[in-house]
Amino acid sequence: MTTLTKPADGTPSEMPFFPAERTCPYRPPQEHEAFRNQGGLHRVTLWDGSHPWIATSYQHVKLVLGDPRFSADVRHPLFPLVSGDKREKDGGTFIRLDDPQHAKHRRMLTSEFTVRSVATRSEEIRRIADTLIDELLAGPRPVDLIQAFALPLPTLAICSMLGVPYADRDTFQRFTLVNVDSAATQAEKIASVREARAYYGEIIARKRAKPGDDLVSKLVADPQGLSDDELIGMIALLVSAGHETTANQIGLGTLALLQNPEQLAHLYSEPSYLDNAVEELLRFWSIVAQSPRRVALEDVEIDGQIVREGDGIVTSLCAANRDPAGLGIPTESDCDAAPHGVQLDELDLARPNARRHIAFGFGIHQCLGQNLARLELRTAWSVLFSRVPDLRLAIPADALEFKQTTMVFGLHHLPVTWGEERPG
Repeated sequence: MTTLTKPADGTPSEMPFFPAERTCPYRPPQEHEAFRNQGGLHRVTLWDGSHPWIATSYQHVKLVLGDPRFSADVRHPLFPLVSGDKREKDGGTFIRLDDPQHAKHRRMLTSEFTVRSVATRSEEIRRIADTLIDELLAGPRPVDLIQAFALPLPTLAICSMLGVPYADRDTFQRFTLVNVDSAATQAEKIASVREARAYYGEIIARKRAKPGDDLVSKLVADPQGLSDDELIGMIALLVSAGHETTANQIGLGTLALLQNPEQLAHLYSEPSYLDNAVEELLRFWSIVAQSPRRVALEDVEIDGQIVREGDGIVTSLCAANRDPAGLGIPTESDCDAAPHGVQLDELDLARPNARRHIAFGFGIHQCLGQNLARLELRTAWSVLFSRVPDLRLAIPADALEFKQTTMVFGLHHLPVTWGEERPG
């Protein structure tokens, strides 16, 4: 039995493991909610037996992520790792570095991900979505919406932006799946990293020999001169983050809308709410499961608790984004008591403060691709529900399988159907 009460020194006699599963897929892990409701920081146990702090409230997560006294540098010897390969694998990735290195690398990409720059891709992404729906409607029913729509949409978009061949999607998607899966063995991860480095190295060589009008070509030719190792890390990150997170969010958001017909009808009647609906669905799911993580560079006091220099601290974005004190979210209902386990009283597509969520993180490391993700999500749900208004689940909701061992929460499959044929 897990003890959730803290003695005076802040260390519980038994500490739950991090990351924790969402026993109810529509809510944060129970331990995270209990910690948040108790207030303050708590301790958890990582795979290597270390005991970092965990921040679960909206206020505390923002404080940790916005304070430069907490480092994002995975190379720090006391950084809280979620697996044994992370220090070596992520050590050259700019999101795992502090300024000034982080800022230097981020500046090389910022202009491509501004609201204005992303908006120039709106028509292209709309065409991608329409083409995918054409193919979906022409094919058999039921269909897995993840494989038919949610995954290919952001994959096609990021491949076009970067200049990475979409025909290679099985290859780089496999790299991503191994990388984000906590259940993958060390040998599998080492082999995947080695293969990924060779693959992205070949792309860099091709762009040097024959540059194109794409982001990878621009990075290769940038006069700031990143090393090949840095280029490989940056491109691999952009490819992975550019399809995996958005694909999971499209799938989960579609599920929530299908299970909340009144909310979906409201969206039909007030299409101006679409932007706000995107923010609310980002907040509701908060799919990043094992990050962000930090290590204290000096002693820091948080609500009377001293986080010592060298202490690791992990954050729970999903718990923070359900914090009644931080966002005014109603108290969570019992998952088992709601129809299909969905908390109908909590999801509100018209929520006035939905944009205040921190699903993309907070501070200088806030997700660089969030404007692109928002555009893809708006387009995906607008096209999907306008063209397939009678879309519905093809299996009972309680038969769906959720990803519990990955760094990004999501669905393995989302079988859907439409038209007059109904199961059973």
